[in-house]
Amino acid sequence: MSTLKVTNIQHGSATNTAMVLDTAGTVKAYSTISVGNVTPSSSGAGITFPATASASSNANTLDDYEEGTWTPTDASGASLSFTVVSADYVKIGKSVTVNTYFVWPSTANGNAAAWNLPFTKNGYSGTTILTNLGSQVSLYFPDGSTTVYLRTNNNSDITNATFSGKYIFATFTYFV
Repeated sequence: MSTLKVTNIQHGSATNTAMVLDTAGTVKAYSTISVGNVTPSSSGAGITFPATASASSNANTLDDYEEGTWTPTDASGASLSFTVVSADYVKIGKSVTVNTYFVWPSTANGNAAAWNLPFTKNGYSGTTILTNLGSQVSLYFPDGSTTVYLRTNNNSDITNATFSGKYIFATFTYFV
């Protein structure tokens, strides 16, 4: 079986390849195509994105999707080592959702600041998380940073000593 090329004659005698169907049955379009009611022909088929974002000038174009893991780290200056149970993220366009579960080490120094988020935050964000501290804990994300500060429900900083031996379980979304 040979490769089939569909061509379109434009601007006089110039020939442009619009679509190629190769011997493996793979179709590659060289122009914009409409998906309408298209359904993948096999399980596991779908849209794939490149390893790095293909930034579009159109804000309504979905041009980035990524899944991965990340490592929460201490940002308090106390050189703490967290026991990380899990930490992963999904990035769709400019929205990043992170999930993490880790244990704060025994310590007595500094204000609780953590994380090393997988992407730099852009714009205001805040959320409440679950811990075994016994009170509500909020996260504060400064703009242009990958650091998250842990605060009480009255917006006071929480010290590392307060979190000593406690766990952090959090899922939150922020924008990049």
